[in-house]
Amino acid sequence: MGGAHALATREAGCSLTFTTGGALSYPVGQISSGQTRAGGGLSAVSLTLESTSLTDSQGRGCWWTPPSTVLQCDVNQVPDSGFEIGCDGSVSYNGQTEFYECDAGEGDQINIYLQKPDTGLNCAQITLTASGCYPSDCSEASTPSTTGGVYVPSPSTVDIPDTCPANGVKNAGEFNLPSLIIVTDKSSPSTASGTQYNADISSTKSTIFNFDIPASASGKTCQLSFLFPMKDTLETSDFSFSGSGALDFSKLSNAATQTTSYSNAPDVASDLGQFTVSPGNAYKIYSFACPSGTTIGFEVADVSGGDTSLNFFQDYNPCPIGLFITTS
Repeated sequence: MGGAHALATREAGCSLTFTTGGALSYPVGQISSGQTRAGGGLSAVSLTLESTSLTDSQGRGCWWTPPSTVLQCDVNQVPDSGFEIGCDGSVSYNGQTEFYECDAGEGDQINIYLQKPDTGLNCAQITLTASGCYPSDCSEASTPSTTGGVYVPSPSTVDIPDTCPANGVKNAGEFNLPSLIIVTDKSSPSTASGTQYNADISSTKSTIFNFDIPASASGKTCQLSFLFPMKDTLETSDFSFSGSGALDFSKLSNAATQTTSYSNAPDVASDLGQFTVSPGNAYKIYSFACPSGTTIGFEVADVSGGDTSLNFFQDYNPCPIGLFITTS
């Protein structure tokens, strides 16, 4: 089965996150009332797809609330059915693939609607893309590429204000963002979570980042850097952090794929060293000749016997946070 909207069955109770596309690109989060929102520093909320219905992490049923048709998850609410994930990660609801966003009236946050509301402010059409739960019988040609997944935009320039940590990364050349982020968990070694928007590192979890190095990088130098700004400088991201901050960075023998799990993850080709990270800093991890036209993988893990726990939404908006490669 092929095509952008090819649909098929998948395992029940599949976890995923949404990202908006089109007029605005944000992870879809949630406020305490259960209303889904995006922007304004909200991090992605984990949802569960059961057949064609969604529930949130508290088990609240998600529905398009009348009369405004805003997407919300409520206690004891029977969830609306009709949500489908295409082989390319596109989200549809009863065949509808275009949705709407309007200002929520709180900072830069937006509400998400099934239909354009008559009284909405600064509304625009958007799409929704899922981080996982792809149909099980998609052909390779119709799924997100095994090295690409749900592709994170890769702008040629990234704005790093002077208030953000940079450590030589500012104006260092073209930025490459991860094309695939895979979390592996040794406590569930056979589970392949598929591409994620959040990196997750702990005593049991590590995160693999794929980078697509363009052919135009031939003859250039690549610099792998980890940017870790203070939380109050983030516009559209967030993180949780505890422990010593000691992390181990490795270059892998191969790139990861959508089916990568702890048990089948690529071997470590070279250990790039241990770095003790803390908010408000940037770290140069590894400088190397760019392998143009290839996809390469790096892993970030807790050190052996360590106590670091770090979860963050990889983001290039000010202040950029996460693992990046610059080419110059």
